[in-house]
Amino acid sequence: MDTFQGKGQHPRPGAISFTQLAGSALNLNPHLHILFCDGVFAGDSETFRFRNLEAITDKEVEKLLIDISGKVLKLLKKLGYLNHEGEMVNHPLSDCLFQDHESLAMATSSSIIGRIAFGPNAGKQVTRIGSGFGYYEEIPLAKGHRCFSVNGFSLHANTATNTLARDRLRKLVEYISRGPLSNERLEITKSGQVKLKLKTAYSDGTSHLLFTPGEFIEKL
Repeated sequence: MDTFQGKGQHPRPGAISFTQLAGSALNLNPHLHILFCDGVFAGDSETFRFRNLEAITDKEVEKLLIDISGKVLKLLKKLGYLNHEGEMVNHPLSDCLFQDHESLAMATSSSIIGRIAFGPNAGKQVTRIGSGFGYYEEIPLAKGHRCFSVNGFSLHANTATNTLARDRLRKLVEYISRGPLSNERLEITKSGQVKLKLKTAYSDGTSHLLFTPGEFIEKL
């Protein structure tokens, strides 16, 4: 945290952010985990102190999400990934990494829509296990307090901990900085397939996903 150079400077916030690329189903799902101070650091070059702010409201979370989604969509249109109506462009200019390695582009696009890119099951949906087996669309759960969703974007801002609760703070940092999956959720079946337990079952009843070894490597 930078100190202030003289009096009258604007208050400074504090935050750490972790970029996550995968969802619990090993699907491509870019999102950010951000730990933000509920307050600001204010002072001068000699002294400064932390000043608490009131907790963010539902209305503020909603407005923040609308602002973020609007700016991201505007950027995607500018870069040519969306047309002026907001629809996806089939073949926008790709990053050179995907231009040079077509298989990466295939795996990426398939991961987003929950399908398999390669092997005998290419083009098919990822195999689901549970009462929702056979259904592709995951019905979204109702959003709760300080949690909103719009245009495919979602924002959850209802997790907080007191700065003096160091153990809870440590666990929160461990959670937001975790890897894409844990070994505890993986199982090799008798037939040699990879069984992945979802962190939270889908609302249609799906509790696990099943991959061949090649499909599992594809998702990784």
